[in-house]
Amino acid sequence: MINNNDNSDFDIEVPNEKFISNQFENNLAYAEEQQALVQDAIIKAEVKTDRLTKRTGNVYVEYESREANSGLLTTKSDWWIFQIVNEQEETLFSILISTKRLKYIIKYGGYSKAAGGDDHTSKGWLVPIKDLIDTNK
Repeated sequence: MINNNDNSDFDIEVPNEKFISNQFENNLAYAEEQQALVQDAIIKAEVKTDRLTKRTGNVYVEYESREANSGLLTTKSDWWIFQIVNEQEETLFSILISTKRLKYIIKYGGYSKAAGGDDHTSKGWLVPIKDLIDTNK
């Protein structure tokens, strides 16, 4: 278990340099803009928890359930969040990706399709998590 009060492994010596004021202000404005974007995305995101990713290295992106379009083909969300959990269902990390980018990756990825979901009544693509964060895709 991680002790949040013990930061001994994270001690960092910060150089005593002066920051240029306008750089700080520009960076702060950019950071605030990005924070607002992420907060907005989280509110409007479709969240998927994948219990098998830790073992397989893939996320399951559903496109059909009980013989009807579903998942990525019907989503109204602009963003998807993949929650990657361990065997105890503790979140290890999350990946936030735009729906537009996810569709692009799948369209050109040639990914395998598999049955999944409740009682294996769904169909979806198996997408390696590394492909979700690959900036060259």
